Amino acid sequence: MALMRIAAASSVPTLLKNVEKVPWSYCFRRANRIYEDVDVLAGVGEASMRTSIEGYSETGFLTNDGINHEGSIICLSKFTLLWTPKTVPEITPNSLTLFQLLRPAPEILILGCGRTIQPVSKDVKDFLRSNGIKLEFIDTRNAASTFNFLNEEGRLVAAALLPQGWKNWRRNSCRG
Repeated sequence: MALMRIAAASSVPTLLKNVEKVPWSYCFRRANRIYEDVDVLAGVGEASMRTSIEGYSETGFLTNDGINHEGSIICLSKFTLLWTPKTVPEITPNSLTLFQLLRPAPEILILGCGRTIQPVSKDVKDFLRSNGIKLEFIDTRNAASTFNFLNEEGRLVAAALLPQGWKNWRRNSCRG
């Protein structure tokens, strides 16, 4: 181990001499070119890249990428995440902390409450309001449609969707 450290330490001056021979402008241009090749926001304006809910079942959702998500989900403009709460009372500010991290934050969060509309706690409303997010809570079927419509328009929207019920879920049981 000590020999490896000595060998590494002795090679540092050689490395520094070689680095000094390469003009920094070249290194910067090369690094910049690599960065340009990795365009994280490529296709942001394309509607085909946007998430949409294509169907739902008693226990899950089918998104436009062909994936059946079992359980609750959070949908953002370009991707879908699994979400822990299974009922409206389980939704807390802690379960929504993801929205503190998102920049830009969604203008509106559409909460799909399951089969019927159920009010959320004052803590949840206050948490979202403090983060500049409006809340709309409706049944899951209409929440999915509203999310699809607003997301297709290019609005900054998110959906937190609870399944309609907990029964045996079959892979092909999603309906549109």
